[in-house]
Amino acid sequence: MPLRLAINGYGRIGRCFLRALLESPVTHNLQVVAINEPANLESMAYLTRFDSTHGRFPGNVEIAGDKLLIEDHPVRVSHARTPEEVDWTGIDLVVECSGIYGRRPELIRFLDAGCPRLLLSHPGFSAEDVDATIVTGINQQSLTGSEHLVSAASCTTNAIVPL
Repeated sequence: MPLRLAINGYGRIGRCFLRALLESPVTHNLQVVAINEPANLESMAYLTRFDSTHGRFPGNVEIAGDKLLIEDHPVRVSHARTPEEVDWTGIDLVVECSGIYGRRPELIRFLDAGCPRLLLSHPGFSAEDVDATIVTGINQQSLTGSEHLVSAASCTTNAIVPL
C-alpha cells in the first residue's frame, strides 16, 4: 500500500511537489490523497493545469464535486486556515508547503490535530524547532524513523550543499 500524503499549502511549492512526485519513479509508493489550500477549487485546478515556469501539466486535472481528480485519482480538498480545522484521517505524512509554520509550537499543532508526521518544505526557524533537517544526498541516512517533525532544509541549502 502506498504512503498516503497530504499537501498543506498548494502554492508554487505545493504544486511543484505534486508534479515532481508524479514524474518520479517512486510515484507508485507515494500517493497524494489530500490537499489543504485556502484558494478555491477552480483556481487550484487551473494552476495545476497551467504553470508559467513548467508549462502545461502533462496529465488530466478535473474537478469532481469537492475533490480534484489528478490523473483520475481523487484528491480530497479542504480550505482550512489552521491545522486544527483539517481532517488528517488516513494520512501518513503531511508535506507542509505553506511556509507559514516554522516554530515547534506551531508545528506541534499539526501533530495534535492528528497528523502523524510532518515534512517541512522549508527550514525550521531554529534547529530546536524540528527533529531533523535533511539534505537529500548528504545526511538522509541519519533518519531513524522516530522523527515526527522533519525539515527538507531550504532551496539554497539543497542547491549548494551537494556541490
